[in-house]
Amino acid sequence: MKENLKIIAGALCMTILIGVPQTIFAADNTSAEEENSASEEFYTSSMELSLEEAYELFQKSDTYELVELQNESDSATIKSYSEQISTNNETIENAKEGTSSSSAKNSNNILKERRTYANALIESNKAARENAAYQEFVNQYYNLKSAEKNLEIQEKSLALKKEAMELAELKYEYGSVSKLDVLSSQISYKQAENSYQSALNAFEIAKMEFNDYLGLALDTELTLTSELEEVALPEISLESAIESALENRVEFVSAEYALAEAKRSFGSVSAYPSSSATYLNGKINYTKAQIDYDAVENDVIIDVTEKYTQMQEKYEAVQTDKMNLESAEESLSLAMSRYELGMSTLTEVQSAQLTLDNAESSYANDLLSYLMAVKNFELAAGAGTSTAAL
Repeated sequence: MKENLKIIAGALCMTILIGVPQTIFAADNTSAEEENSASEEFYTSSMELSLEEAYELFQKSDTYELVELQNESDSATIKSYSEQISTNNETIENAKEGTSSSSAKNSNNILKERRTYANALIESNKAARENAAYQEFVNQYYNLKSAEKNLEIQEKSLALKKEAMELAELKYEYGSVSKLDVLSSQISYKQAENSYQSALNAFEIAKMEFNDYLGLALDTELTLTSELEEVALPEISLESAIESALENRVEFVSAEYALAEAKRSFGSVSAYPSSSATYLNGKINYTKAQIDYDAVENDVIIDVTEKYTQMQEKYEAVQTDKMNLESAEESLSLAMSRYELGMSTLTEVQSAQLTLDNAESSYANDLLSYLMAVKNFELAAGAGTSTAAL
């Protein structure tokens, strides 16, 4: 714990110092060596990972081990059903016809049905569990990339505001603008410095969190090589996605088996008088199972449809953002040119800079949301992310 605190404190200190030019004069070689040693204490390794490579590494982590243990548990459950059936078979063979033999036979019938149910769901359960792990991993990966992208945006904004400040100072020297322009540009630049520093701090924290998520040392210098780039919309239609989901989603497959079991159970008491408690309880259970089955079917359809429409909405948002971004870049370029020629005010330049900042942030956020929406839709059209008890 103390070591982690030292790492975090060191990383933040180094982050705060970045971007502020400094010259450190060592009193002697010993001091310089101690400083280098202290720096190495915080950043001892580096790594470059694509999305796929990072996921392969994640699959070796303690977090993913839980997924594998749960998969093994499902297999163990099926094995336990078989073992109980074998034990009951021995009881049936050794016992005379009577209560114990009859009880064992009834138990075996139930166990065999549970085993059939578990065998039918085990692969879907495994896929859904792995889907949920992958979904969380992608979310973590993209969050770090988002923090990195925000840092790039703030760095670009800082450079633009520095350019505007230097231009204002130059124009002031020639007497073409007032001192107010200089002060305003300096304030704007200082605010951009603060925003850049906050983005840098957030990025460093996000890196440490992702390192921890992958099971790496917190001080690992990690570079994620897969960029946040727009991908094409999936070619699968909504109708085909719903059909696929109803074939593969764990919750729907589970509801199908529950309905079949309720129907079988009701059939076994159908000969009872329709007014008897046995008959009525069987009918009640079967009716409930039918209602649950219909509800799950509708839930799956609604879920896939919702994720499909969200994906479409985010895609359109990204297209709009790209046009806004292009317009904002052109507007800023024009405003800077006009300001250089004395045909516009600094206020117009700062307004154009703010519009560009907002356009870049909006594009980055919507692109991240779109990429996640695509992943969520693809998972929803498959086995999903929900598991069933076996």
